[in-house]
Formats: sequence, C-alpha cells, structure tokens
Amino acid sequence: MDVEGTIEFLLSHQARMASENELFQAHQAEVRAEHEKIMRELAVSQLELADSVKALIASQTQTAEMQKHTDERLNALIQVVDDLVRRTRL
Repeated sequence: MDVEGTIEFLLSHQARMASENELFQAHQAEVRAEHEKIMRELAVSQLELADSVKALIASQTQTAEMQKHTDERLNALIQVVDDLVRRTRL
C-alpha cells in the first residue's frame, strides 16, 4: 500500500472539491441575486395589475350606469313613439 500516494490523492481531491465548492457557491449567489431581482419585478407587476383591475372595475361600473341611463331614455322614446303611432291610427 502506497500511503504517500494515497495521501497525495486525497489532498488533491480535497483541493479540487474545495475549488469546485467555491465556484458552486459563487454561481449560487448569482442565481439567488437574479431570483431576488425577478421576485421584486414580479411584485411590482402584481401591484400594477391590481391597479389596472381596479380601474377596469371602476370603468365597468360607470359603463353599467350609463347603459342603465341609456335604457331608460330609450324606453321613454319608445313609449313616445308608440303613443304617437296609436294616435295616428285612431
């Protein structure tokens, strides 16, 4: 058994593993930073979307009220025309 060779192999292997671990940790830090950036952007997008939905709801409510008013005016016009047509037939 070559003890010195085994020790050299183990030390070399340990040094390589330490180097690879440092590279992995550096890459992991980059990925974490990118993930945090994306999460912040997503949070901003969600807030913008919520504001847009609120504006859409307000607009839809206003449109419904305007439609109700238009329906009332149209019904009044229909009644007037119907009364006029009935009078001319008599």
